[in-house]
Amino acid sequence: MPNNSYEDFLYDEDQRLHSVYEVQKEYEQNNGDISKYRDKMLCPECKRAKLRFTHKTSERRAFLSTFPTSNHEKGCSYNYDLASNRAVKQFVATLTDEQVHDRLEAMLNTLLPRYRRDNENAVNAEQENPFVIDTGARNHQLNRRAISRKSMNRWFDKADENNIFLFYGKVRLSVEETKTKKGKRYRLIVKTKRGVEWIQKTRIFRGMAKDAIDENTTYDLAVMGHLEFYNILPQIVTESWTSILYREARRKEETIEYIL
Repeated sequence: MPNNSYEDFLYDEDQRLHSVYEVQKEYEQNNGDISKYRDKMLCPECKRAKLRFTHKTSERRAFLSTFPTSNHEKGCSYNYDLASNRAVKQFVATLTDEQVHDRLEAMLNTLLPRYRRDNENAVNAEQENPFVIDTGARNHQLNRRAISRKSMNRWFDKADENNIFLFYGKVRLSVEETKTKKGKRYRLIVKTKRGVEWIQKTRIFRGMAKDAIDENTTYDLAVMGHLEFYNILPQIVTESWTSILYREARRKEETIEYIL
């Protein structure tokens, strides 16, 4: 069974994404009773495979896994084991700047579609799934692996440090300038929404690149990189200077209704 993991699931009752932490909270508050969610949690990507919940202990986090008797759609990235850091680095190194941009855009279209057509047929063929990469042939067959993903709205754990993810989410951005002996350097400050406020979540080092940002605009953000912690504060280090894409998110009043 693939070692792919889930942060979110599609809740069959309301056809929206929910977090594994919601199920853990339900477990704790109702003496282990999660009947509200049982048999109603589906794969967030293909929306077909059924998921089961394993509660948190002192030695592990709560997690979701695929029912052994349940199957994902053919092209779903959750069919595959997760790619190693080395495999992702090697794969990214083979891409041109334009190919990196196209793959990040395809990932955003899958995770944060702005239009209905962005996500149509998102999982219709293995070779078209932006999260699935080829890591070399084995026994004369393609060896496919899936790129890990992590929402900007989820907890950044020290245990995740140095692991490569596709970080994504709806965010607010601002630019921080630092003067060094070699000249000016820049960081993107990433903020996520908690209630009605935008709170700093992480930073992304941008070197000499000063991004043209509107601090009052909400962006869809995708970053291929890994976490490093500095004085307990997380920073995302990109795998290449082009491994980041942001675009203006659609305003609520403009959003086309979309059933996940």
